[in-house]
Amino acid sequence: MTTLVALMLLFPLAGAVLQAAFSRSLSRTASGTLAALAIAASLAAAVAAVWNLGVAPHEISLGQWLAFDGFSANFSILYNRLAGLMTVTVTF
Repeated sequence: MTTLVALMLLFPLAGAVLQAAFSRSLSRTASGTLAALAIAASLAAAVAAVWNLGVAPHEISLGQWLAFDGFSANFSILYNRLAGLMTVTVTF
């Protein structure tokens, strides 16, 4: 599940980085194809994550964000049924 959620975020980011890196050398058709493939890959990861979700939500901890005087706030992603529905809706 952690891998699928990471892929949902990384596919569009990788597409944007490739678009920026090769913006001068890519044709308009190739640029559009690259963008569409990045979003299609993100959609496939979102559908696979929803398919494997089950009933219980998954919390993916990315580390500690803030800590002082006995207080700590973690940086994490909570992926539940509503988040799954929204990721599929947005990527579709």
